[in-house]
Amino acid sequence: MASIYKRCDTTNVRATKGMGGRVYSGVADFDLYCGDIVKVGDILENENDIRALENVTNEEVGKAGVRVAFIATPEVNYKDDSALDRVIALYKIKAGEVCDAVPVESGDELAVAEGNIELDSGVTDLSEAKYLTIGTNRALKAVKTKPASGFVAKIDKIKNATRQTFYGSNGVLRGLNYKMVYFTVNVA
Repeated sequence: MASIYKRCDTTNVRATKGMGGRVYSGVADFDLYCGDIVKVGDILENENDIRALENVTNEEVGKAGVRVAFIATPEVNYKDDSALDRVIALYKIKAGEVCDAVPVESGDELAVAEGNIELDSGVTDLSEAKYLTIGTNRALKAVKTKPASGFVAKIDKIKNATRQTFYGSNGVLRGLNYKMVYFTVNVA
């Protein structure tokens, strides 16, 4: 069973490495999670810099004016009334909240939590997949063969995101348990 954790690592993306790219502030009319793939639209009316975020399809990728981006807002919940406010599995960006959208282009390297990836038919385990493309509900889809068009990313490796720790005298294993999928964008 895939994890419920949704994270995105954009350390090796042009827009976040100071190589002339930029990160967009955006708002969607639907809930978002870190690692969701979206399309960056125009600046909203009565705003200076906040753009509309929309669903993106494989058919739109590569067309003029279509900017493909990943949601990469840090998992920080400013409401801090209980310990549950700091649980990564529950973190989401509610419709209408401003978030960070990091545009990607060919050659960018990213990582998303396995909870952001759905399996294509014929793929029973994430380790069988070689490529990622756009799936449903702003998630990525793991496929065995390279898609002919649309968003294409090559899976580089799959690694455990955390290290669990034994606690207490009875040695109970505690901690987050999920994997990150590292990939290189071939077509965006």
